[in-house]
Amino acid sequence: MGKVVTFVVLFVTLWMVFTTINIPQTGELEEISRQTFELINQERKAEGITPLIWDDSIAMLAATHSQYMADSGIFKHSDYNFTENIAEGAASNAEELYNLWRSSPAHHRNYMNRSLQYGAIGIAYRLTNVSIGSINITIDMSKGYSTVIARCLTTQNPLIDKILSQSLQ
Repeated sequence: MGKVVTFVVLFVTLWMVFTTINIPQTGELEEISRQTFELINQERKAEGITPLIWDDSIAMLAATHSQYMADSGIFKHSDYNFTENIAEGAASNAEELYNLWRSSPAHHRNYMNRSLQYGAIGIAYRLTNVSIGSINITIDMSKGYSTVIARCLTTQNPLIDKILSQSLQ
């Protein structure tokens, strides 16, 4: 009898997990990126700091790095040489992500840096097993657009090479 009860409990648990998995869609991830970016800019404005300008090239780099972390399971900063904050599996919406970075002195200091002008956030998600997903988030920020181009052109990174070849087509 005990095996039957164990099986039923396991079955019901798995059924609940399978029916409640909410895999974010690309549009939702982009919306979280933009909303988080806006929350950061609202704080910068409130502190008298010029808001960051969203840059699509930086967004592609950030999204590519987040996808790399999600696919590889490796959580580390990129080699892009930007001011960068990363997060993993810790936030499901813009407010949670913003509060996560805001509550960390080092991350907060990064995005409040007065010398930064451009930035973007890229988010990637993948289902890692039956019930657990992995969400990876990267915000990259730069002092100037020319700095971004120079870093991209001088970095020997296959991900950047891929992005540059796609954006030039």
